[in-house]
Order: sequence, then C-alpha cells, then structure tokens
Amino acid sequence: MNIVRIVFAVVVAAAGMLVAGQASAAPASSAAAAFQIQYIKRVVSGAPNTVVSGTALCPSGTRMVSSAAGNAGIAAITPLPDFSGAEAVGRLRSTASRAFLEIVVGCLPTAQVPGLSSSSWISWPAPPQACQAAR
Repeated sequence: MNIVRIVFAVVVAAAGMLVAGQASAAPASSAAAAFQIQYIKRVVSGAPNTVVSGTALCPSGTRMVSSAAGNAGIAAITPLPDFSGAEAVGRLRSTASRAFLEIVVGCLPTAQVPGLSSSSWISWPAPPQACQAAR
C-alpha cells in the first residue's frame, strides 16, 4: 500500500512539473502586447430631447474591432460596411445640462485583423404600462 502511495505521488508531481513547464514556455505578456487598440471618440451635441446621429471613424490603415455609444437614449449603433468605423443614433436626454451623444470605436491595424464579422443587439425599452403591470 505504501508503494502505491509513493508511485502515485511521483506520477502526480511529474505531471504537475510537465504542465508547469509547458505553461511557462510562452511569455506571459505576449497576448496583451500583441494588440494595441486605439480608441477614437466622437461627440455629437444638440438640443435636449432631439434625435441625433454621428459617425466615429478609425484612422487610415486600421479597422474597427469594437464600438460603443452613450450619454443618450441609444436607438442604434452599427458598424460601417467596411469596418472603418461605426454610426450611432440616439435621443439626447431632456434633463441634461449639456446634451450630447458620445460614440467610441476601437481600432487595430488592418494586418492584425485577418477577418471581420458583425453582430447586432437590439434593445427596446419597455412601455410604462408593462412596468406598472409587473409591479
């Protein structure tokens, strides 16, 4: 029984050393250093409670890999067909002292983006009647 325990302990230790050796073969920072995303921001101002739209474009030689919009009621945010930027539409807040729509795109050099695809999420606010009925 003692021999089985010793053999088992040696096998577990050897497997642990093998796994640890393989994991340390690659530099820890290689994945983080590989991609340096450049963020571009565009701000569209307007009168409170109006619908505005705007486009944030990536610099030449780069492609959009992420996009976001905020500080307004966002109706849509869509990548441009060639992934050179994104367009957003939103209703500016009626209570804001400075009403604006902010659009941000993350861009990478084209060589670091071999293939692109898009996905869309549509979010609609629930009508007030639905919120009252749920209470």
